[in-house]
Amino acid sequence: MIAKRAKKSASRSLVKTYCYIVDVKNRSALQGVDAGTKVGDIRFTNLASQDLDMALIEMEALQAINTRSKSDKNYHLIISFPIHEKPDAHILENIEHDLCASIGFSEHQRVSATHNDTDHLHLHILINKIHPETYNNIEPFYDYKTLMAECEVIEAKYGLTKTNHTSKNQTQASSQEIFNDEQSLISFVNENLKEKMKEATSWQGMHALLADHDLIIAKRGAGLVVKNSEGIAIKASSIAREFSFKKLTDHLGEFEEFNHEHRDRPADTTASLGNDRASRAGTDPGNAGISVTGDGHGRAGRRDAFGAFRMDEQGHRSLTNGQASLDTVRSLSGGDMVRQQSGSEMLLSGDEIRDIQQKRAEQFARLRWTRNRMGRNAAGLSYQNHQQPLASKKGSPLYSSYLVDRKNRQIRQRQIRASLQSESAKFYQQLQHWHQARSQIIKKSKLRSADRKLEWKKLANERQAFVQQFKQKQAQQREAIPKLLDWPQFLKQQALKGDELAVESLRKRAKDKFKLFDNQILGLPEKTFIYHSLKPEVRKNGSIVYQLRDGGSIVDREADLQVEQITQPAAFLALTMAKDKFGARPLEINGSDDFKNALIEAAVEHRLNVTFANQDMEKIRTRKMGELAKQPPQQSNQQDEAIKRGKSR
Repeated sequence: MIAKRAKKSASRSLVKTYCYIVDVKNRSALQGVDAGTKVGDIRFTNLASQDLDMALIEMEALQAINTRSKSDKNYHLIISFPIHEKPDAHILENIEHDLCASIGFSEHQRVSATHNDTDHLHLHILINKIHPETYNNIEPFYDYKTLMAECEVIEAKYGLTKTNHTSKNQTQASSQEIFNDEQSLISFVNENLKEKMKEATSWQGMHALLADHDLIIAKRGAGLVVKNSEGIAIKASSIAREFSFKKLTDHLGEFEEFNHEHRDRPADTTASLGNDRASRAGTDPGNAGISVTGDGHGRAGRRDAFGAFRMDEQGHRSLTNGQASLDTVRSLSGGDMVRQQSGSEMLLSGDEIRDIQQKRAEQFARLRWTRNRMGRNAAGLSYQNHQQPLASKKGSPLYSSYLVDRKNRQIRQRQIRASLQSESAKFYQQLQHWHQARSQIIKKSKLRSADRKLEWKKLANERQAFVQQFKQKQAQQREAIPKLLDWPQFLKQQALKGDELAVESLRKRAKDKFKLFDNQILGLPEKTFIYHSLKPEVRKNGSIVYQLRDGGSIVDREADLQVEQITQPAAFLALTMAKDKFGARPLEINGSDDFKNALIEAAVEHRLNVTFANQDMEKIRTRKMGELAKQPPQQSNQQDEAIKRGKSR
């Protein structure tokens, strides 16, 4: 069992969190309706009302009393259990009470609901942090450690499966990779650069290594960050403890910014080149190639050492002695001459010449980066957000469709938002003209003071009514803006459309090892299928859930079928699905005696051509089929036909 506090979100208010927990779209849907399909039991604690709508109003009223606190007034607790573990309602209630009491919320208002939209049973608890008597906003500090300690006590108390609570099993990056199937920046650095970074002997070597992969290391606050061109950054110390600011400065010396010139030229070569220029120019290295006249302006020296260029008859520069070397071309930026439209020469000042030198140096540096990446980073490895798929979707034909769908949705979003903005601008412009015209009429009227005030009030009300109507219209139009789907959501969408490859891709992403649990039909899968007319639900791990009207529930996973709620129609549907999924092979049954008997009865009653691997079950089925063969055949009932018509592949 794992208990954790949901990550805070600025957009997740009390109403939105409440609607999510009870699985309704918005607040208006709370009135006179039950909870959503993925919700099991709902419990109201320390609340006078047991109605969905009234309970929310009661929690809002208590929060409204506290006007001093500006921090979050809601606490969203999530309790999850292993796949095979499903405690009954009484134990869940006790677990909820013990966990809430451990962090000081036993007297607080709360609403809890179990969700069955995943293979893991999980319980959502929304707690009002405002105390009902003191009206203080209670914040449980270090709640993670308290919850984990209490989980260990609860597991021992109720005989639940023990879980490792000593440390967080997943970092934020690993969670992102599991759910979005996209490689994080920290994983990219750990995989490709971590060991090479440890071998760096200078800051410039570290900078050059990261630059080859379009990354930089820079100071931020009291530490260092590694970031890419899109601004995605990670702490350097999160890669390894050796990359903390103190340890790196102890190892490499005082932090240095990236010197682009140093990247491709040893320090002694760069220094000798600067001194050579200075000796030829008769100045210091910073002013190489510039002679200073009495008026303080720099003048370009026409020296043989730099004589790769000359002015032709049209006044343009041209090469004289073949191809100049890169160093010679760079040295010519020591002095420059600009041709005015009149053709006369204009001498540049020393500051202007240095600006030109800097720009040219940056251009040459970019050229050298491109050249050297072919040697030091021949593979061209770089981290790009949303373009670094993990192995599970590399090469998938669906991934290209996903990128196209994502791009189309982004284009559609921009189009709708631009249209709404244009419509809003026109509306408020027309509203302003209308308001000004009406205002002029009132001003010029010869009404009494009291009547004029009444007209102004009526005008203000009319204006406000127009604005409200327009906002409601825009809100309805805004609902048509398509939401961007992440990779798992796209796979779920395609799976509901009958794409077998999407179902298989979802199932490959599942990280849990296969486990035996109650009410399970096992075999070697031959086909992937979906019964569309039964309106199934596709979970993130690729499991397909069929809910029947009588309460029966069947989960179709990659290698097995599980009957979560046993009813006679559910047993019949499970055997029908097993025939399609596993073919003519004998079916292995794992579960309770009631479950096994229900399968035998369904197989006999509907004369299904199935065999059981369990010898005792097969003997009973064979004996009952023999007895049934002596009786006249009966027509299939309506439910039989409905399920058969519901099958589609």
